[in-house]
Amino acid sequence: MNKKFVAFGKKLLALPKKKPLQSTIIGTLTLGAVLFVAFGNGDGQYDYVVAQRRDVVQEVRVTGSVEAAEDVDLAFEETGTVSQVLADVGDEVRVGQILITLKNADELAALNQAEAQADIEIATLNSLVAGADQDLVNSYGNAINTIDNALAKSEDAIRSKSSGIFTGSKYTKYSLTFDPCHSSKRKAAETLRLEAELELDLWSKEIGTLLETTPSNGDIDEALLAATKHLSLIQEAVSVINDVLTTACATNDSSLDTARTNMATAQTNVFSATEDVNDLIQTIALNKISVADENDIAAQEARVKAAQANADRYRAELEKTIIRSPINGVVTKQDADIGETILPNTPVVSVISTSSFEIQINIPEVEVAEVEVGRAANITLDAYGDEAIFSTHVVSIDLSETLIGGVPNYKATLIFDDNDDRIRSGMTASVRIIGETRNSVIAVPVGSIFEDSQGTKVRVVKGTGRKTKLVEVIVETGITGSDGFTEIIAGLDEGELVEVPTKE
Repeated sequence: MNKKFVAFGKKLLALPKKKPLQSTIIGTLTLGAVLFVAFGNGDGQYDYVVAQRRDVVQEVRVTGSVEAAEDVDLAFEETGTVSQVLADVGDEVRVGQILITLKNADELAALNQAEAQADIEIATLNSLVAGADQDLVNSYGNAINTIDNALAKSEDAIRSKSSGIFTGSKYTKYSLTFDPCHSSKRKAAETLRLEAELELDLWSKEIGTLLETTPSNGDIDEALLAATKHLSLIQEAVSVINDVLTTACATNDSSLDTARTNMATAQTNVFSATEDVNDLIQTIALNKISVADENDIAAQEARVKAAQANADRYRAELEKTIIRSPINGVVTKQDADIGETILPNTPVVSVISTSSFEIQINIPEVEVAEVEVGRAANITLDAYGDEAIFSTHVVSIDLSETLIGGVPNYKATLIFDDNDDRIRSGMTASVRIIGETRNSVIAVPVGSIFEDSQGTKVRVVKGTGRKTKLVEVIVETGITGSDGFTEIIAGLDEGELVEVPTKE
C-alpha cells in the first residue's frame, strides 16, 4: 500500500475533531480512497492528490547582464500611412503613451463590431444561466434564514423551555430539579442537556464564521448538512427530557405540568425546524438536477470564447497601427510625418530611458510566447544574493531570432523600475519574468494529466469502500504554472482525489 497516501488518509480522517463542517463530506471519500489503495493497485506506482484551489503562475527564468541604458528604437510591423504624431524630440513620455498612429479606421470598426458581438454572446450566456438557475439561486438565498430559524428554535427548546427543570451550567454540569425515580433516565436527561448546550455553542460559532464572508453555494451546502447533525442531537435531548417528565413519579407531580407543556412545544418546534432544513436540502438537490442542459450552456460558453478571441484578434491588429512608449523616458528621435507612408520594421521614433541601466536577456523559442512587452519581472543580482530583489519590466523583444548553440533565441530588453545606486554595468542578473496568472483556480500536478483518443483526461477516485474505483474523466485545462500545477477549467470538482503516477 502506498504509505504516503495512507498517511494522507489518516490526516483527513482526523478532520472531525478540527473541522466538523468538512468531516462528513471528506470522511466518506477518504475512507473509500484508502480502501481503494488497500485493495487495489498496491504496487507503489501512484500517489493521490486532492484537487484544490491555488494560484497558477507562469514564469520564465533566464539570466542576463546589466548594461548602460540606451535608446529604444520603435517601428511598425506593417506598412501604413501616418495619421497622428503625438510626441516630438525632447518630450517626456510615460509607459503606454501613444507616440505615432497609422490610419486605422477599418481596424477600429472591425474591433468595435467584434466587441459588440462578444457582448451579445456574454449577455446570451448570462441570460441562459440566470434563467436556468433562478430557482436554485432562490433556494440558496433562503438557506441562511432557514438555518438561523432552526438554531433559534433549538436554543429556545433547550435554554428556555427546559430552564425551569434544570440547575447548573455548562461549566459544571446540569441536574434535574425533581426526582423522576428512574436513575438511567435522569442521567440521560442531565447528560444530553449538557451536550445540547455545547452543541448550540458550536452551531452558533459555525454560523458566525459562515457570515464573516459571503458564503459560496458549497459553504451553504456544508452548513445545511451540519445543521441536520446539530438538530439530530437537539431532537434527542428534547425527546429524552420529555421522557423523564412522563415517568410515574414526574406524572404525579402537578408542579411539572408547565414544564411538560413547554417541552411538548419545544419538541414540535425542533421537529418543524428539522423538516424545514431537510426540505430545503431536497429542494436544492432537485433544482440542481433541473438546471438548464449543461450542453446548452457549454455551447454558449464556447461561442463566448470564440467571440472574445475574435475581438482579441482585431485588437491586436489595431495595436499594430499604434506605437506606444514601452518605457518612461525622453523622445530622442522622431522621423514620421503625417501622410507619410511608413515601411515595416523601419525605426521611426526612439526613446531613451530615464533609468540609468537596462538588462539584456535571451529568451528561448519555446518560452518566447509567454513573454510580451510590459510584463513585470523580478531580478536578483549575483553581487547581492537572493535577498535583494529588483523590479523591472520588459520594454522590447526582437522580432528576429538569434541562434545560440543552434537553438533560436530572441533578444529582449528590460529596464529597472527604480534607479538604485547598487546597480552597476556588467553585473550578472537572474531574471524571473512573471507571465499569465490564474488566481484561486482548481489545479492538479501536470503529471496527473494524460491524452488519449477521447481527449485530455485525469483519473479520479470514485465510490466508497470496496466499491471504490478509478474513473477516467475528461477535463479542460488552462495554463501550467512554473511549479508544475495545471489549471483545470472544467471536468473536475474541488476536493476530488486524483491519481498521480510516481516513482518509488
